[in-house]
Amino acid sequence: MERDNKNGNNQYMYGYVELEEVVKNPEEYIIPQCLPACEVLWNKNIETFMVSNNDDDHLYILLFNISEENKMLLDQLIQKNSKYFFDDYKKAYGFKADGIDDNSVKELISLASQLRPQDTLRYQSSKQFLESFKRTNGKLTIDDYGYIIIQENPELANITFEEALKMSGKEQLYIKEEDRVYESAMYLNWHKRFLSMVSSSNDDFIKKLDVR
Repeated sequence: MERDNKNGNNQYMYGYVELEEVVKNPEEYIIPQCLPACEVLWNKNIETFMVSNNDDDHLYILLFNISEENKMLLDQLIQKNSKYFFDDYKKAYGFKADGIDDNSVKELISLASQLRPQDTLRYQSSKQFLESFKRTNGKLTIDDYGYIIIQENPELANITFEEALKMSGKEQLYIKEEDRVYESAMYLNWHKRFLSMVSSSNDDFIKKLDVR
């Protein structure tokens, strides 16, 4: 995700890297000044798309797969605070802090903290999953720019959803009650975390109403 040309080493010199790989080994992909704010976002199930690197004179984070609630919130924040923005070229919301020092690190954390916890968007319905599996054999090729390359597979034209689920090894990622097939165990855990946060919030609300 990052480059470090000033220091003359290869750390952070990446093109597109799937977020799951970044989360597993964040110090490899994220500069230290951006990492605390990224972790705030990840704990809210908000995906980061791109962050600043050591060639930049300020800190920024671009976001990906944002809930409608957070999009509405960001639209409001953009009107109030110039540190929030929408990147027309990359078609992504983001926020920034001036400089690269302790104060800008704290500011970036504060900006990230304004967003609300959300459910992951990394899932497909059973119908979507089956259609995708028929085209790709359950595998998507992603180029260096993050574009998905779909490879047709006519041999899977008549496969059933149950067969596709088994062949993909995603039986444990399908939640029948929700009709959702999650992209990976990490995103299923993000969903479970969101449900837990919603449940805790509801419990707190009920306690406030309980005047006994």
